[in-house]
Amino acid sequence: MTIITSKYRTDTTRRFVDDVYSNDYYLFISSVSNTTFSNTNDSKLTFLEKTLFGKQILPENVFYMIKNHIWVTGTVYEQYDDKQEISNKKYYAVVYPQNNETGDYKIYKCLFNNYGEPSTNPPNYNTSTPNQVYEMPDGYVWKYLYTISVSDFDKYNSRGYIPIFLSEANSSVSDTSSVDQIFVENPAENSGYEKVLGTIDEVLGGTQNTVTIIPSAAGTLSAIENYYSGYTFYVTNAINESQVYEVDKYVFNPSTGKAIITLVEGIPVDGVLVNSAGFILLPRVEIRGDGTGAVAIPNVSTNGVITSITILNKGSGYTRAVARVPDPFAFDPTTLNSLDERVILRPVISTPGGHGSDLVDELSCRHVLLYTEITQNDNLLIPTTNEYRSVGVVRNPDFKVFPYPTVFDNRIEVALDTNPFFVNETVTQIETSNTSSIFFNETRFSAKVHAVSGNFAYLAEYSGPFPNDVGTYANNDFSDISLDATLPLVSSLNQLVTINIDNNPSYGSGYSSTYPGFKLSPYIQRTGEVYYISQFPPITRTANAREQYKIVLEF
Repeated sequence: MTIITSKYRTDTTRRFVDDVYSNDYYLFISSVSNTTFSNTNDSKLTFLEKTLFGKQILPENVFYMIKNHIWVTGTVYEQYDDKQEISNKKYYAVVYPQNNETGDYKIYKCLFNNYGEPSTNPPNYNTSTPNQVYEMPDGYVWKYLYTISVSDFDKYNSRGYIPIFLSEANSSVSDTSSVDQIFVENPAENSGYEKVLGTIDEVLGGTQNTVTIIPSAAGTLSAIENYYSGYTFYVTNAINESQVYEVDKYVFNPSTGKAIITLVEGIPVDGVLVNSAGFILLPRVEIRGDGTGAVAIPNVSTNGVITSITILNKGSGYTRAVARVPDPFAFDPTTLNSLDERVILRPVISTPGGHGSDLVDELSCRHVLLYTEITQNDNLLIPTTNEYRSVGVVRNPDFKVFPYPTVFDNRIEVALDTNPFFVNETVTQIETSNTSSIFFNETRFSAKVHAVSGNFAYLAEYSGPFPNDVGTYANNDFSDISLDATLPLVSSLNQLVTINIDNNPSYGSGYSSTYPGFKLSPYIQRTGEVYYISQFPPITRTANAREQYKIVLEF
């Protein structure tokens, strides 16, 4: 069996995003013609030759993307589990504005799903919630991860995917792994545990580790000496401050109905262990591992079943842990016909660094959004007529100018003596030779007329088999196309049209050189690595056109 881990995929995704920051990526808009592309070198070169215009994809418009798992009441969400493969499951949820009362989108990770029950209460964000962990009335536990504003959601969501905003991520994360949850593996089978509620009657002695306790009206204390030794003594004072202690010795006084408890020393009192404070006597949850500080208490039902475990302190530095409840006094599940059944606990270790510390890994990110848009200002520099049928992502194209343009028009502007051309016709140049040793009559240049304006024609989708190494105006800047200023253009009706080399069109700034009769594209033809091509029905451009391009790549 071969396993490609989710870490491999997320790291591959990271490398691509890093590459966008280190190199030049452009969106190329191509193809007036109805051309079919494939994953071949010839097809990729054809796509580049048919490029009409392009725009740079800025690194700040590149986003990690995850599936948009919308929180819907009645849905069972997968809980995070370090022993289960969850990368393709719904283990996080996007709570929409109408459900979270904050006016934006909140992303939460499910830490506990109440043993597979449906979720009916969305977490509602509150800045004062401790550690941004939300324990809901339906039993679910959620960890807040990050926020997406309404405007950013509308702008960047695409085809069921939403962006990760690392800058909006939850800052309340630990810098190390911890005991995130302790699952009860047999909640329906364990039994024989008990809890006692009551109040502290009096704190005795100067060390404050001995107290007398009174059970609640419904509670009963055992008369057996040291019956609760090893139990957890969970105390909460009048201002809801809580602390966990361990019982060392226990003596019951039947004449008063009270008991004296001596606690294991070493736990600070901190104003919690005081007269009239409430307490719960509970079986002790013992956590051992390679970290420190994890503390938990069991939730014991009235019929003696440990239904779940509440983590009071997740601790730190854990990569491995085990948990158990030491058998209470007179608890012997090995005895024949015993009603006592041991609880089976399984600790779950958080993701490295804690939940929310690495959203790309935690959310199993395998998708990246490349976003760009054509603005009103862009339309002053690129074609606003005709159609296009494909877009592509090109890495490191070369240009004749520096710095590289953010937006470029890849058409050739040609000044003509007369202009009989019409839009979308194909024009050519013919290379002719007639000598005693050789005769040929070959097409050296071909292009599609993309637009006409007066005596100017705008040529696109141009190609030719020869470099421009002949002709009066040939030089290296002009060698990436086969157009020759000294030869006429031939229309689709076989009309010969002379290029007006005496005309001086407005070339604009930023070009390395100009040619009589021409304005050239700054792009060097057929350069760059084609990473992506998408084809679709034709899209018409106008002066008022505004396009958003959202390309989601999967790794």
